[in-house]
Amino acid sequence: MQDPERHAVLSAAYDAGELFWDTGDVYRDNEDLIGAWFKASPGKRRHVVLATKFANYMAPDGKWVIDTSPPYCEETARLPLKRRSECSAESLRRAYKVHPIAAVQLEYSPRSLDIEHPDTNLLATARELGVAIVAYSPMGRGMLSGQLRSRADLPADDFRSNLWMTSLRLLSAKALPQPSLPSPGCLRRTTLYSQFRELLGKIV
Repeated sequence: MQDPERHAVLSAAYDAGELFWDTGDVYRDNEDLIGAWFKASPGKRRHVVLATKFANYMAPDGKWVIDTSPPYCEETARLPLKRRSECSAESLRRAYKVHPIAAVQLEYSPRSLDIEHPDTNLLATARELGVAIVAYSPMGRGMLSGQLRSRADLPADDFRSNLWMTSLRLLSAKALPQPSLPSPGCLRRTTLYSQFRELLGKIV
């Protein structure tokens, strides 16, 4: 997709009222793209809540890299947002003692509820500290969208094919509390919306 097409996607999202934009070095050149869109769209930057994260990116040779070294952290910390991604309750408390944390991002959906488990205690810790939870893949990486009926609906090289059987087990009526998901593939959207809205908090 060329830049004019990608700019058109951003413009369509903005016009539709989608104003929380999640970025990161893991998404390749997305921050440069959004920066260019802001320059070409005077006055619109103030309406967009922009989030970012770092430490997971693709190297020039195509390999995925996880880099939490001090030099890399210092380089990326020049960005204005105070965010953490995929942390434990313990690491969140340690980080919060150094500086207040605005938000933590992690996967959270009916098929991924680790955040609620007493062993992780992350949701309870975030609520205690007043840290917002930003849920990525709230539709279970598309598996809760109703568009995927079987593994055959996925391309052969789609990594989600490895998650398919796990998702089927998690989406069974017996595996999930009622009334969040009364039957496989059926979401009580209103209930989920209210729960996620409470968890995310007010981001300004």
